Amino acid sequence: MTCKTEIYFFSGTGNSYYISKQVAKSLENTKLINIGKLNFSSTKKITTNAENIGIVFPVYYGSFPNIVKQFIQNLSAKNCKYLFVICSYGAISGGTLSHIENLLSKHRLTTNLTYGITLPDNSIIFPTNPSRINQYLETSDKEIKKVGEMIAKKENYKEKTPLIFPSFISAGIKFYAEKHLKFKDLHVNINKCINCEICEKICPRDNIVCEDNTVKFSNKCESCFSCIHRCPKQAITFKKMKKLNNYQYIHPKVSMEEYINSIK
Repeated sequence: MTCKTEIYFFSGTGNSYYISKQVAKSLENTKLINIGKLNFSSTKKITTNAENIGIVFPVYYGSFPNIVKQFIQNLSAKNCKYLFVICSYGAISGGTLSHIENLLSKHRLTTNLTYGITLPDNSIIFPTNPSRINQYLETSDKEIKKVGEMIAKKENYKEKTPLIFPSFISAGIKFYAEKHLKFKDLHVNINKCINCEICEKICPRDNIVCEDNTVKFSNKCESCFSCIHRCPKQAITFKKMKKLNNYQYIHPKVSMEEYINSIK
């Protein structure tokens, strides 16, 4: 049976998955799908017959993750009658909603609703002040309920946010993070690692393999920092990462078991 609504999400530390799960409670016959595990390429499309489609993701570099861009470029949704986009962000959303709406339009997909929700940031460089985390979580629950009700009623709504980061600025920030700070160059401190294999289980992109007491990384990293934040010994870092100072964030209402099941 085809689900009436499909929500495609990408989530590293639980924020976007939590939004997707809560929004789904306001809808009927809804399926959650992890974008990171979809098998698509330039020659293989993602085809859906769903009437309603949601895309939920975190803001990266003032825009959306590369895996979300690839997903949209390969999405075939001819029966879609209602399309909603929700982004989660810690400080500012930049030009994210404008960027993704333009991309969707280029692929002949009309957006009915765009919405941004503030949640604690898992950024290692600009972490959310711990004193604000509970406030963000409490406020976000109200916002998620609100947007869920709007989607259930098929309301048209475009969040008006200033285009703080044009595309070229977002690209520049991304270039600095990946080429200078080496976000994708992950390392494991063998003196701290306890071979628990949690990092392999929680990677939403299957980028990590644990074998022979060794952690190996492939080239599919999206810099979601899931492995860094969930490592019980803080043994994983990117190349130019400073000491964590015990800042590890995961959404408190998403257990490890639930998250692992959500990204399979």
